[in-house]
Amino acid sequence: MAVSKKIKKNYNKKRAIDSLKFLENPYDFSFLKNDFHKIYLKPTFTNIIISITDANNKVLACHSSGSSGVVGTSRRKKAPQAVASILKKLHTVFLKHNIRAVEIIITNRASSALYSLVRELSYYGVFIATIRRRLRIAHNGVRRRKMPRK
Repeated sequence: MAVSKKIKKNYNKKRAIDSLKFLENPYDFSFLKNDFHKIYLKPTFTNIIISITDANNKVLACHSSGSSGVVGTSRRKKAPQAVASILKKLHTVFLKHNIRAVEIIITNRASSALYSLVRELSYYGVFIATIRRRLRIAHNGVRRRKMPRK
């Protein structure tokens, strides 16, 4: 029994090392520096907008479902299938800038677009480091409720 546990432990170590094989050179891409490229996902009521930025928040590419060839109603443009067509356009950016790991930032609300984005990124072999949500905050506060009449 002890031998089989040892074999299983070594197998799991090897599998973990193989899953991070793209980190062979520590200067190539380091998790310690936190220099991930960022993908901003903004699902609106009629569209989906995806922007890719570098570690310094400089925009590398930005596409929406309308600009990536999805035609028709707004219902089609905000469907999860639109994310696949957007990432097909952005695939050249992934190759050009050697993007291997990303941080996803959602600017509105979590929707089905997020799930399809995660699935498509794994198809292209991109590692997702974190998923964060950036909420909008009113810059000068919000207006108080009106007092009811007496």
